[in-house]
Amino acid sequence: MLATNARYGDPYFEYRYHLIGAIPLILLAAYAVPALTRRPRRLCRAAASAGLAFAVVLAVAVDAFAVRAIWKPDGSFGVNTAQREICNVIRGMDVQDVLVMKDSGTAEICAALDPERRYMTILYVEGQQPGLKTWDGYQADNEGIFYTEPAAVVCTLAEGKESLPYYLAAQCTEVARTAEHLILRTAGAPLVDGLVGLPYGTEGIDYPDSNWYSQRGKMDEKRRLHADPAGGEVLRSAALNIHTDVRVTLFSQSGKESGTIGTFRLLEDESGKVIAECPMPAGEAEATLRIPAGRDLAISLEVEPNCGAVVGPIYFEAETDEAGLRQ
Repeated sequence: MLATNARYGDPYFEYRYHLIGAIPLILLAAYAVPALTRRPRRLCRAAASAGLAFAVVLAVAVDAFAVRAIWKPDGSFGVNTAQREICNVIRGMDVQDVLVMKDSGTAEICAALDPERRYMTILYVEGQQPGLKTWDGYQADNEGIFYTEPAAVVCTLAEGKESLPYYLAAQCTEVARTAEHLILRTAGAPLVDGLVGLPYGTEGIDYPDSNWYSQRGKMDEKRRLHADPAGGEVLRSAALNIHTDVRVTLFSQSGKESGTIGTFRLLEDESGKVIAECPMPAGEAEATLRIPAGRDLAISLEVEPNCGAVVGPIYFEAETDEAGLRQ
C-alpha cells in the first residue's frame, strides 16, 4: 500500500480505501510463502525468498521516502507544517470554534492535531452565500445556532480578509500570521450557517440571505434585511427541509409603532398556495407559524410600503409534547 503512494484530498496518505483488497492479499501471502518454501523444488524456495527480500527492501525504501516527506532537515514537519503553525496560534486564543475558509483539508488536519476545538470549513455554494461544511463529523455542527461565542477564522495570506463573507469580515480582527495563513478573531458570534430549515436536531437558524432564500432590500453586517421601501413580498425561502414538526419564528423591527406591518405566510413551494399565515406586528416583534415535517413548504414575508421593516433572523424549534420532551 505504501508503494501505491495513493493520496486523496489532503497531503495525508489515504490508504484506508485499499484495505478491503489489501487485507485478503496479506493473509493469503502469509499462507503462501511457508507453503512455497517447504516445496522440494529449489526454484520455488528461491523465488519465495527473493520475493520476501524484495518486499522488505521496498517497504523500507518507501518508508524512507515517506519519512523524508514529513520530516525536514531542520527538524520541522513537512506535510502538516502549516496546520501545526495554525494550531499553535489557536491554542493561545480563548475560542472553541475555528472556521477555516475554503480549505477542508486544513480543517480536518487541524481537527486531528487539536481535538479540543471544533474546526469547520466555510465553503461557497455556486451562486449562493458561503456556508459551514463538515466531513467525518456531526452534520448538526453545520447549524449556525450553535455558534454563539467569538470564533477564530483562518484564511490564506494570498486571499486575505477580502475572501471572507461580508458579515465575518466586518467583525474580524487580525490576531496573527503564519507562513501561509492569516488568523483572525470575531468580536461576537460569527453569524455563519450551513443548513437551511431544520434537517437535523431540535433547533436551527436561517438568515434572510441564507442559501436559496430570495429577498428584496439591503443586508446589513448583522445579516438582517432592510426591506425594500416599496413593500410587497420582501422575503421568501425555497422548499425547506424539515425533519419534524417545528415552530418557525421570524423577528423584525419597524419604524411603525402600532398595528401590523405585513403578513408572515407558509406556502406550498411550487404552487404558492397559502397554507397558513399570521400578521407581523409593528415595532420590535416576532411572528410564529407551525411547519409540519416535509420538504415542499416555504415561508414568505409581505410588508406594507414605507414601514421601515428590518427583518431577521428566522428561528426553527422542534415542537414539544405535553411533558415538555422533544419529539
